[in-house]
Amino acid sequence: MAIQRLQVVRRTVQIFALALALAIPAVARYTNYVSAREIDKKLDRWEGTLQGEVLGTLDGLFRMLPGGEKERVGQMVRDRTQVLAYAQEVRGGPWSIALGPVSMTDPLAGAESIAASKRIVWVLFVSLLIPVLATILLGLVFCSWICPMSLAGVYR
Repeated sequence: MAIQRLQVVRRTVQIFALALALAIPAVARYTNYVSAREIDKKLDRWEGTLQGEVLGTLDGLFRMLPGGEKERVGQMVRDRTQVLAYAQEVRGGPWSIALGPVSMTDPLAGAESIAASKRIVWVLFVSLLIPVLATILLGLVFCSWICPMSLAGVYR
């Protein structure tokens, strides 16, 4: 029974990691459109498409956060500054991610970067701490639970 619960937790973490890997580029695109004051035009142009649904969902989520909307001329509008601040808290790609002040890098990508540059940069070292410590303490938890390279593990 304990093993089944552990498998449920593992699958949940894998699905969350996959969702995050897919959401980060969408949030980056959303941030670009909000920065360029193009988000409303894109939402209108892409209404009913997958791109429009993703951007609309992100816009709704960021606007629901505290300060995400403000009243202007009797109607609620997006608080561009606050929405951008929230969106910029999520950055990265499949191999490195920053959620607010916490950044993490895939240990293999970090090792490749260190080997290529022949030096250890402080920021890279700090971003490797969480995955490496988790692996030391919990075994192959990063490779079997989080690593985007093993997405096929979700279906095992």
